[in-house]
Amino acid sequence: MTEESSEERIKRCAQITEAGRLLVNLAKSGKIGPIFIRKDYVDRCLTYLSSENNILIVGEPGVGKNAIVESIALELAKEDSFSTPCAKEILEINATKLLEGCLYVGNLENKISQLLKNCVEENTILFFDDIHFGIGTWADSKSPYNDMINILNNSLLPDSKIIAATTPYGLKTLQKIHPQFVNKFLIVNVSPTDVEQTKKILHGIKTSIESRNKISIEDGVLDELVRLADTFYHWRRLPGKAFEILLKLISIRQNDVLTLNDLYKFIQEDVGLSEFILREDYRLNENDIKNYFKQFIFDQDEAIDEITNIILRFKTRLISPDKPVASFLFAGPSGVGKTELAKILASYLFNSKEKLLIYPMSQYKGEIGFRLLFGRTGVSINELIQGEAKLIKDVKTSPFSVILFDEIDQASREIFNGLYQILDEGRYIENNGDITSFKSTIIIMTTNIGMEKFCQKKVGFKEADSSFPKEHASIHDDIIRELENYFGTPFLNRVNKIIIFRPLSKTTVKKIVLKSLEDLTQSLPGLKNRELKIKLDDNLVDLIAEEGYSEKYGARNVHKILENYIIKPIASYLANEPQLNKISFYFYISENEIKFNLVSE
Repeated sequence: MTEESSEERIKRCAQITEAGRLLVNLAKSGKIGPIFIRKDYVDRCLTYLSSENNILIVGEPGVGKNAIVESIALELAKEDSFSTPCAKEILEINATKLLEGCLYVGNLENKISQLLKNCVEENTILFFDDIHFGIGTWADSKSPYNDMINILNNSLLPDSKIIAATTPYGLKTLQKIHPQFVNKFLIVNVSPTDVEQTKKILHGIKTSIESRNKISIEDGVLDELVRLADTFYHWRRLPGKAFEILLKLISIRQNDVLTLNDLYKFIQEDVGLSEFILREDYRLNENDIKNYFKQFIFDQDEAIDEITNIILRFKTRLISPDKPVASFLFAGPSGVGKTELAKILASYLFNSKEKLLIYPMSQYKGEIGFRLLFGRTGVSINELIQGEAKLIKDVKTSPFSVILFDEIDQASREIFNGLYQILDEGRYIENNGDITSFKSTIIIMTTNIGMEKFCQKKVGFKEADSSFPKEHASIHDDIIRELENYFGTPFLNRVNKIIIFRPLSKTTVKKIVLKSLEDLTQSLPGLKNRELKIKLDDNLVDLIAEEGYSEKYGARNVHKILENYIIKPIASYLANEPQLNKISFYFYISENEIKFNLVSE
């Protein structure tokens, strides 16, 4: 070999190395694994590659497409495996590095063409993971099909060896847009493993995992891990999601033994689920659930009954595996507790009120609003407008969440079309084939359509409480009919339950006043840290309830009234008496003024 050719080879190998990871080299260094080799798929792929065929591995996220390629690399790393190996190396392409420095399409064309030549010279297989993401890359409106896939297709040499991986939806998109490219591959469809197969896989590599990581895995952990992965990680498939959980669990371990408690704690923090949902041995009492919600939501028994029912079904897994956990239409006047119930539900199930994702439909109008929520709009390759996709991003970040579409009656046709897919299939498929799972979410939509029926019947704040149930029953069917006329039967049939919230009675608003006052006492540091209490006489409670309620806003103004009548004078007093603590402020009405006395505890 001449000095010049040696330099050329060094340069050629450097260009290959810069484009991604060399998997066979990593396998020889012991830096791949432990992985369970799905021998039937690996043998099929090796047979195809030995016959000079390119292969396209197709499967849902988590089925082990990358593990199959890494298994091929492990086989190629065994010097005695083949008398004539199908390749010396596998280059796993790093898309970021591939596109680096390519300011123009021509730059990318030259880079891909040179890389393919180098790999042929070095008997190297190129591996493109998620190949469907190349659709549209570098394309423009004048040449919508001249994207990275087209460039790769045109640059392939007769001796090029390619492994690509994609999802079933990604394959359909590729076949539609770049059929000639797909025709150059033999397709290997990979199925997910079931629960029992996954358990065998994990137990099969348990010893090597323990040895490599210098840990001991307690009996029962792996089986319970697989159950939890199968039950609560809908957005990936087995066995990949079980491996992912195990690796994360190992990486954050705090001792040398992985226990069931370690597993439960990790899953609880990872997905944000309450422990009683995770653990099958945790007892849950129906009345305890109802009583918990009744601390915060007053006199909406029908709503609390339905929420309790779905919690019990979620706990016992008596819900459809292919839809959201539940979907509700909350119909009722403003300020009666619809949003508050959604907030308390998110906190109860997912340990945080932040797991309530709120999208006011008044802010997402028309096609632009749809794009802001769902992202890419068109179905054509030449429409590459990428929006914010706030809903999609939020759900991917918090797959376990309560999603509130506020004032759903204001939603556009495009948003309803997106909701149809979510309610029917428990998922949303973007134009690039990416799938977002909604199977761990609870969908709540609110509306005040039909609520004028309550006003016509004079059911509300000033009516006697005892008359309300009878009036409510008499107009319930009228409201349902109006909802059907507005939303249409096809939409309402997709919703698990329509819940009609009744208007607030005077007694209910007084309960809200006292609960709001308690919340302020517990949430304001200036009161809580000094152990200061607040008490109101009955006449003042009546006044605040009267002024804090309106037909338009319900009880939403109660909080503001309390701040004005109660918190403001306390702040003025404490500013002059900073040492005051462990005492009660007793507020009352005297001579048409609100006054207070200090009462020792």
